[in-house]
Amino acid sequence: MYSVAGLTRQGVWQWSRDREQRATQVAEILKHIVKWRKGHPKMGSRPLYYSILRSGVDLGIGVNKFEQIVREHGLLVGKAKTKKPHSSDGKGKENYDNLTNGLELTGINQLIVLDITYIWVEDRWCYIFSLKDVYSQMVFVIPSENMEAKNALACLDKYVKYHGKEAVKGCIHHSDNGSQYNWQAYKEALKAYGMRISRARQCKENGSSEQSHHICKNMYLEPWQIKTYEQLEKACQKFMDKNNRERAIKQLGYLTPYKFEQKLKEIPMEQRKRKQMHDFDNTT
Repeated sequence: MYSVAGLTRQGVWQWSRDREQRATQVAEILKHIVKWRKGHPKMGSRPLYYSILRSGVDLGIGVNKFEQIVREHGLLVGKAKTKKPHSSDGKGKENYDNLTNGLELTGINQLIVLDITYIWVEDRWCYIFSLKDVYSQMVFVIPSENMEAKNALACLDKYVKYHGKEAVKGCIHHSDNGSQYNWQAYKEALKAYGMRISRARQCKENGSSEQSHHICKNMYLEPWQIKTYEQLEKACQKFMDKNNRERAIKQLGYLTPYKFEQKLKEIPMEQRKRKQMHDFDNTT
């Protein structure tokens, strides 16, 4: 029978063994995918692949084969739905220039973007104050049951405590014109930290912060199905850990923000990748 089919016993045995090994490998990879999707429910296939690798797991396959496995087993997440709730009380009256126009970044602590967004918890809106370093994409968030400016200050202080007061001197603080960022005590804190105030005149001028909201809410908090404010507090801390220490980001060479900032210390300023901000004043 083997000779009629042009096969050998050894060839059939080898084929059967290889098939069994491939099935075992795929099963192991699927375990990793399911495990990571619990923590990163809306992460795309490619970032997921590199995030797993960066965690120290050797998958034994390339990214294209990994994406094929995800697709064949119905594990694609689809596009996360975006929401655009009102994120400022609109009471800010002071105007500042947009200092990010055409800005070239060469490191962290040069530009941070801040904003406030909403999330529905139980039977009411709760709020998330966010801050992101644009160069490393490291994010800090503070949940709140109100829109009081002290929450914005708490978020700023969290960032400064992490990087150090000396490191943030000269950093551009970019936000909308919401009253929280016009609070006198808040501006005094910025002055004490040596930060420069920059303001977005319209939403598109703070797009990096809007992107941060999308990732936080639509890729993590919403899929986690938060039911109580206490769960929201824990989820916000969990999101920071997931985003900053586990999520490999394409723009960072598929490093996590934390690993990227650590690696940056070893790269001379003249050898660092430049990040060019859009110039809204000179758009044709």
